[in-house]
Amino acid sequence: MRTYRRDRLEQLMNESQQPRFGDVIPISRPELTHHVNEASTKSWVVVCLTADKERTGCVEGAIAALAVRYPFVKFTSIHHQAAILNWPEVNLPTLFVYRDGKMQHQLLTISSTISAEELEWKLSELTVLETLLEQEPTPKSMTSRQRGYVGISLFGGTMSALATRSLLDTDDDYNEVD
Repeated sequence: MRTYRRDRLEQLMNESQQPRFGDVIPISRPELTHHVNEASTKSWVVVCLTADKERTGCVEGAIAALAVRYPFVKFTSIHHQAAILNWPEVNLPTLFVYRDGKMQHQLLTISSTISAEELEWKLSELTVLETLLEQEPTPKSMTSRQRGYVGISLFGGTMSALATRSLLDTDDDYNEVD
């Protein structure tokens, strides 16, 4: 009986380590709760708000590459107007990152020329995934100020869309509460 139990536990451990996703899953508004909130109780979920290829195509390509590299993270995509009515296009590309049924991070106005490695590094800084990269990738084009701009929410939930800042802001007043 002990041998059976040990073998069964080993089998369950191996099955739990099998890739679960490995691709970007396109979703619609009615599927948000199932594919995002509920799924985030078991793993990280990254939601990419999409638009035309010129505006969000590079980020979509980056998350497609990351989905293959990190099959334990669920990557989804949804058109920004289907996800949030009247979502400002100026905020695109946008990623929402969920865990434990709640939004944990927002990345707004991501550079439209970001590489998969740069996005991987950013998600690893947010502890969404563990990267094998040894150092932060060097941007391949544009100035570092233009390339590196990503707005990050300082608060979770509904208010987070209203409270964002650039990663390049050095003013720590945003972190102080009066």
